[in-house]
Amino acid sequence: MKALKYAVVQVLLATTLFLGACGAKSEQACSVPNVYEPVESALCSADADELRQAFATTDPEHFQSTAVALLAVWQGKENVGRSLPLARLQSTTAKLAYVPFLAQSIRNGRVEADLRSIQDFAEKTAKASTDGTLEQVQAISLVGIADADQAIPYLVDLIQKTANPSAAHIESIRALGNICDPKAAEELQHLQIQTPKEHPDIETIAKAIEERRKLDSSWCRAR
Repeated sequence: MKALKYAVVQVLLATTLFLGACGAKSEQACSVPNVYEPVESALCSADADELRQAFATTDPEHFQSTAVALLAVWQGKENVGRSLPLARLQSTTAKLAYVPFLAQSIRNGRVEADLRSIQDFAEKTAKASTDGTLEQVQAISLVGIADADQAIPYLVDLIQKTANPSAAHIESIRALGNICDPKAAEELQHLQIQTPKEHPDIETIAKAIEERRKLDSSWCRAR
C-alpha cells in the first residue's frame, strides 16, 4: 500500500514538474502581437534572409501592422513583443534586412517617423563597409530608399571611383534615382551626358532617370 502511495506521489510530482516546465517554456516563447505570422517568425529568428523573405511575401493588408512593429524594433522598444531578440535585431546585418521596408513605409506615409536616423545609419554603414562587400551594396541601396540626400556627394564619388560591373557602382546609380532632392536628378543627367552611348552604364543611368521621374508627391512629401 505504501509502495502504491509512493508511486502515485511520484507520478503527481513528475506531472507537476512537466506542466511547470511547459508553462515556463510557453511564457518565454517569442511573439509579436498583431503582426503577420511570417514576419513574426522572422523577427523572432532575427535572421536576415528570413526577414527579407517575409517582407517579400507580405500582402498589402499587412503592410501597416508590419511597419508599426518594425518602427518599434528600430527604436529598440522592449514592449514590441515577448522574448524578442532585440540585441540581434539591432545588429547591422539585421537592420539592413528590415530597415528598407520601414523606410519605404515612412516615405509613403504608412507610419509617421523621422527618416534622419535611418539616413544617417545608411550613409555611415555604406562608408564604413569594406568596398565591394554585400554589406556596402545593401547600405548604398538603403541610402536611396531612405532618401538620404546628404549622401549624394558620396554616391557620385563612388560612381567615379568604381566601374561597371561593380555592384556598388551600379547600386550607387540606382540610389540616385530614389532620392527626391533635385541635385540627384542633376547628377544623373550629368552622368548620362558624360557617358559614351556604348558604355554599359547607359542603360542603368536611363533606368535611374526614369525611376527618378516617377517619384510622386507622396513619396517625396515633406518630412
